[in-house]
Amino acid sequence: MQQWEKTINERYALKDRQETLELLKKMLADGYKYIVRDPESEWLLCFSLEPKKYRDGEFWGYVNEKEPSAKMARQIRNTDITEIKWTNKVATSIEAFLDDGIVLT
Repeated sequence: MQQWEKTINERYALKDRQETLELLKKMLADGYKYIVRDPESEWLLCFSLEPKKYRDGEFWGYVNEKEPSAKMARQIRNTDITEIKWTNKVATSIEAFLDDGIVLT
């Protein structure tokens, strides 16, 4: 298997809860602060700035994607962290989720 194939397979593989928590720790260190899930999605999305929930298009996104501290959203394929869901009213703080298990609904 080529290195690029291995990288793609690792990035898009389904992650269990423990693997996802480890990735969230790394993303927090890289400047990502919020985590959300779009409706009926197996992907968690991480944002560096608090994202807005766009109900008309049923997705989360930056209010101003041109903000200098807005990083490209990163995704994690995960289905067993069910506390983070589309029906949450606000984005979940990665730090709070990791430290205290606090999830705002």
